Amino acid sequence: MYKDMPTSTALPLTQQVLAWVLQAMGLLDDLAKVSKSSAKNALRGEVVSKTWDGLVLEACRAFGLDPDGSQRAQLGAALREIDGKYAKLNALGLPAEDLLPPVLRLVIPQLGVRLGALAAMVDDGLWPEARSACPKLAEWICDPLSPVAFGRIVEGLLVVHQSEWSTWSERKDQLDRRGIASKRTIERWRSPSVLAVPNVGNVVALAKVMGNADQQRIALLLLRLGRLVSVARKALARWSGETQADGVEAAVRSWATVTRRALTSPQFVGELGELLGAGLAENVELARGFIESHRQHWGPLLDGIEPENLGEVFQREGAALRRGDGSSLLRGLVVDQLLMPNPIVVAAVGSKLGAENMLIAATADPFEVIQGQWQVARAIGLVAEGKSFAWQAGPSDEMRLRRPSETLQKQARQIQALLRAVVRRPDEAPLDQMELPNPGRRGLPRRGRAAQAGPVPGGRAAR
Repeated sequence: MYKDMPTSTALPLTQQVLAWVLQAMGLLDDLAKVSKSSAKNALRGEVVSKTWDGLVLEACRAFGLDPDGSQRAQLGAALREIDGKYAKLNALGLPAEDLLPPVLRLVIPQLGVRLGALAAMVDDGLWPEARSACPKLAEWICDPLSPVAFGRIVEGLLVVHQSEWSTWSERKDQLDRRGIASKRTIERWRSPSVLAVPNVGNVVALAKVMGNADQQRIALLLLRLGRLVSVARKALARWSGETQADGVEAAVRSWATVTRRALTSPQFVGELGELLGAGLAENVELARGFIESHRQHWGPLLDGIEPENLGEVFQREGAALRRGDGSSLLRGLVVDQLLMPNPIVVAAVGSKLGAENMLIAATADPFEVIQGQWQVARAIGLVAEGKSFAWQAGPSDEMRLRRPSETLQKQARQIQALLRAVVRRPDEAPLDQMELPNPGRRGLPRRGRAAQAGPVPGGRAAR
């Protein structure tokens, strides 16, 4: 089903995904908590229950995280719950090019909004040294699946840590002379026509020329992440075709870019604050929960604010921001989108892109959505193949087998192509035409609207 990644379930189990991620980052053969044989078994889809906790911990550490025992237990329980739901899905004999689009349509908005939020934070002053050295840093963050993504990471790190290498030609010469990577290899990393996955040796060697020990550690993480997205982009093309992989790349870029534009717009963030404030003003318990859950990463921004006044404060700060007076409090809303995208933001960005039907994750059980869309894909596929199907003209008529006509088969193939697509060209209208959805009484999108859009892929032409 997924070439080079055998699965016993419709979707890979989370332990298999974790092992695959570790392999893509170049870490699978060098784990402290999991033996090499167990890691390889997990990658092949075999259940490794005895080393499950160790695998989760290794995956966390690969991303620079060090969760405590309680956090690991919570994460492990959540992943096991996902596996249980995976096991109930029926793939219906569909190929990967039909299985993946529904999953991708649920994942892309969440990933794109988070990347856009990170890019907006860079625009607002995060990593000033890196942004000064690489003026296009925020733009690069919005395009992680580009064939040149790893090359961009290398370029950015060298500009910051080896500023005396003033030209790209000199950087190539230095890396080649030091035996880190050949000039030809380096050029392949920067070629938009070739997706070159760097070998692990290149990644480790590159990190060693990036400043002091702490800087090298951060550089190594970024380079490993660059290798991960390169491997992911190549694997997607191998599993479901280059066309679909190109669609995913474009979709992530579109969602991230529009989110970045929205979250750097005082009008948009101000209105978001007012909408959230309206919901919090109606429900003191909701406001109290907001303060408790946000105190850790909002810090002093919430000092002195009582739950009874939180909604009013948000509405006042939102109005001030839209007038151009600024608001330090509402900067926290941008950080929020990186941690957990607000359904209002996701809906607004999706509407701007003409991809309202990619918003189902916020309105229905995603596993039910996936299974339902697979059933549609299976039915359309049978018609496209010219297979006979049961047909009942009316409630009192007998069920009869019907063979689809050539015209019906052609229409089915057209629908099948739409179902396999992931994105349409985004709307390029000015940002001031971008509207937040009608949130209802509590500042959240009304349930059920997006779910009615059905399984057709994102894009105005598809509706």
